[in-house]
Amino acid sequence: MIMKSEKEIKKIFFGGTILTMNDETPLIEAIGIKGEIIMAVGSLKHVKDTLQSDYLLIDLNGSTLLPGFCDCHLHPVMYMLYLLSPDFSNI
Repeated sequence: MIMKSEKEIKKIFFGGTILTMNDETPLIEAIGIKGEIIMAVGSLKHVKDTLQSDYLLIDLNGSTLLPGFCDCHLHPVMYMLYLLSPDFSNI
């Protein structure tokens, strides 16, 4: 049996609320990914047709999915102020 790398694995998520953050199509039925790349969005049939075969079906069971949502939550301005503040803890 040949194992696929993470970049080759295809997955289809469906069965829950999938938010796109796109004003034209804010909600979709399914999303298909290959590795870390979104390959198809829309109806479950469309996504299956696009990914063709050899994919994992992942039922969200009513959960919500936010594709491509990344939040590093760094607060760069506060971090900059921290770096510029003198450390008086040893005085």
